[in-house]
Amino acid sequence: MDSRTGVRMRADMADQPGWLRGLDDRRVEVAQALAGQVLGIPGPGLWTLARGSSAHAASMVAPWLARAVGAPVPALRVDAVLSEPAALPAPGATVIVISQSGRTPDVVDAARRLRSAGCRVVALVNERGALASEASYVLELGVGAERAIPATKTVLAQVALLWLLGIEAASQRGGPNGAKRQVVVEPLVDAVADALADTVPVDRAVERLASAPPVAGTGRGVTGGLAAEWAHKVMETSGLPIYAASAPELAHGPVAIATSGRSVVGFAVGTAARRTVADVLSRAEARGAETALVAPGGTIQLPQDELPGLLARPGPGPDAGRTDGRGVRAGS
Repeated sequence: MDSRTGVRMRADMADQPGWLRGLDDRRVEVAQALAGQVLGIPGPGLWTLARGSSAHAASMVAPWLARAVGAPVPALRVDAVLSEPAALPAPGATVIVISQSGRTPDVVDAARRLRSAGCRVVALVNERGALASEASYVLELGVGAERAIPATKTVLAQVALLWLLGIEAASQRGGPNGAKRQVVVEPLVDAVADALADTVPVDRAVERLASAPPVAGTGRGVTGGLAAEWAHKVMETSGLPIYAASAPELAHGPVAIATSGRSVVGFAVGTAARRTVADVLSRAEARGAETALVAPGGTIQLPQDELPGLLARPGPGPDAGRTDGRGVRAGS
């Protein structure tokens, strides 16, 4: 990646706090996207459809959406929708079709097929393309054009709007999460702004890993999609091949790619996830690889409670103040 691309990517990321400040003002618009439908059991359900970075965004929020609607929120495969009639949701289902450009041909074709099958298609886009004409309702991100690499600033915007959609779905079901929305926005904005302002931990990690190029990214739960998106961006900007997998998947065989002169980067939020990701990073280190952990208390600090109910803060244990060498809390 040349320096000009890096500068433009930083400029795109710098736009994120300002966009997030207006998130709460979009509650009515998001509620209209749901059209008053109660999406949980026994209703026809809520689904997502996307590919690439947009699919990674959907997977990050899927656990929160499932809790919000009281039912699983499956991710549809574009290929399956186009070729397997049995893969289509039941008529009346709401499918959030996510596309940064709004014009990816097979995603547009899949949206058309879903709508013809009686599904309510909500398009989540940054640019109004052909997908908008196939949707029952369009939610525009409105973050502006990407200056460098597609889906740099739009991924966070997708995550945020999907999260807000979950809050509205919970409110329509009579859930308690809607009351939290105004409390959360400002801390979230502050956390993103602080992370963008303080790049020292990232710079140090990059410097340390410069002699050991990353070969894998790993996470667990909500950070599985984060690891996949990080790997996606590294491949796009550097040309390095990166294997992205959940920590258990990486531990079962593929960890063999972690050797001297290579590195593995892990992402974790929550006690169980930190424990699982830390374990596979330890295995990578035992094979001679360098590692970095992006997590609360990790090599690169990650805020842990800006999205209550999604990035749930674990309760303190008897060793709450003690951490190991990677910043993983003892007993976690």
